[in-house]
Amino acid sequence: MKTLPHPFDGPLAGPVCASRPGSAVPPAAGRGAALATALLSSCLGMLPVHAQVTPPRTGATGAQPLSAPAAPGGDAAATAEPVRVAAPGPARSLSVEPSITIRATGTDNSGIDSSRKAELYFEVMPRLNLRSNGPRHRLNAMLGADHVTYTRDSYPERTDPVASISLNSVLVQNALFLDAGADVARRAISPFGSQSANAAPTQQVREQVLRLSPYLQMKPSQTVDLLVRTDNTQTKRSGEAVNNIPGTVDKVYSRNSQARLQREPLPFGVGIELGEQALEYNDDEVLRLENALVTLGYAFNPQFTLYALGGVERSRYAATLNEPLTHTDSDKGLRLRWAPMERSVITAEARQRFFGNSYNAQWNHRSRFVGLRMGFVREPYTQPETLKLAGDLATQFDAIFRSRGFNAVQREALVQSTLAAYGLPDSLANPVNLYVPRAQLSSTSTAELSFMGRRTAAILSAYKRRLEPLHRDDDPVAPVATLGDTSQTGGQARLIFRLTPMVSLEAAYRHDRSQGMGILSPELTKENTLSLGTSLSLSPRTRVGVSVQRQEIESAAGGGQPIEANSAAVTMIHRF
Repeated sequence: MKTLPHPFDGPLAGPVCASRPGSAVPPAAGRGAALATALLSSCLGMLPVHAQVTPPRTGATGAQPLSAPAAPGGDAAATAEPVRVAAPGPARSLSVEPSITIRATGTDNSGIDSSRKAELYFEVMPRLNLRSNGPRHRLNAMLGADHVTYTRDSYPERTDPVASISLNSVLVQNALFLDAGADVARRAISPFGSQSANAAPTQQVREQVLRLSPYLQMKPSQTVDLLVRTDNTQTKRSGEAVNNIPGTVDKVYSRNSQARLQREPLPFGVGIELGEQALEYNDDEVLRLENALVTLGYAFNPQFTLYALGGVERSRYAATLNEPLTHTDSDKGLRLRWAPMERSVITAEARQRFFGNSYNAQWNHRSRFVGLRMGFVREPYTQPETLKLAGDLATQFDAIFRSRGFNAVQREALVQSTLAAYGLPDSLANPVNLYVPRAQLSSTSTAELSFMGRRTAAILSAYKRRLEPLHRDDDPVAPVATLGDTSQTGGQARLIFRLTPMVSLEAAYRHDRSQGMGILSPELTKENTLSLGTSLSLSPRTRVGVSVQRQEIESAAGGGQPIEANSAAVTMIHRF
């Protein structure tokens, strides 16, 4: 039998799915991209899934832009490999996969509070996954709904829409592009409550995020790059819990625009960069930053390039409740890009700005089995809606599959199949955004390690974020930290082991810690969640699982006494 490489195989891969009926490769098929994607996705369908997990998604997370605009010092720059849509092969360009998840959960503390009310509730979660790839577009979409019924009437029966859409398109070949997306989901409203997916409805809100990013990217000559891009994001929160925290807002808009004309360092290079960042809460602008920089670069070798930055920055914001003030200051620093290994890239930028030292350092490493990402950032808090500090599994798995030689279209299908096969969400532990109408400074550290073997998958992620009032470094008195100024740390570890092609075991642990600052420093919440589960594949399209979970929350609101919640769940997932 002719075999194709399994996405979890090492260099010495053997036959896969040999015992599955209908898995033989047609003699004339060869190793075409379409057949590889179809067979690999089919094989992955045999893998089991943990019972208590998010249903399969094909969301925006992890989808690569058609032409990645490598922003210096940012995540895009760290990828260092533009991804463009490949022309469709003989396979159909449109993939439609409906699925449904049914879960029954019994808990001894439905509200995860001191009332300790037992509950048995049922969830029905239909999903419609769409994926389309063409010579000028790439579309990933998940549309669905979450219906929850409580048998003991702890909370009213509810149905929530769920969606995750990502579109990358080429408007003008090799010149004009458009990225767009939308997300609808329930999220925690406060960092001082439960962060788990099964938190009480009173601790969650419905969040709608819309993204629109048109950009011009071209090469006027062989050594000159031109980029003009604007990223617009709008977030709207709704639900009964929106007004539970006085002083917060329910509508956020951010805009991040940049223009860059740069001659590549060969070995000397020069460039001009213009940037603008704006942040609005409930239609009131709270922060605007504008800067102009001249960059001088020198490439010591193909692996190491150093840049000197110099220019001016204009800032407008209100450090207190007074009217916003506008200042113009110098902006200078250094930037580097270093590729110590073929599949490892480090980008770093350090600047001296009006609020003090600013830095943005990223390290991305990938291999056939491991994906690693680390980041350290200190910058004004200008894009809270798009913040995803840790646990971007789709991007990590995409990097691993890239190291195994799959093209962009194959990787996209494999990533979604892997997330579905292992029952993994697109993202893991992240801090909670508490929107307050003030300018803030964010200092963050993140790390994520993903391992993918033939029988084992392991994910480790961690984050630390500190939000404090934004102020000038020459202000005689720093503003007092109030609502929204928090210090959050957390992380998650998850291990999945396949005992057989049909049965798997999973263990997961998550920790979150949130503490207020200034006058709210007594506000402290710690949450620990441990879950164990097993799952069985009844057929290539049907999986069932059983899991148990224990949560412990300790908060100042609860008097500092730990609150416990134990639950057990039975889940069935079927893909039509």
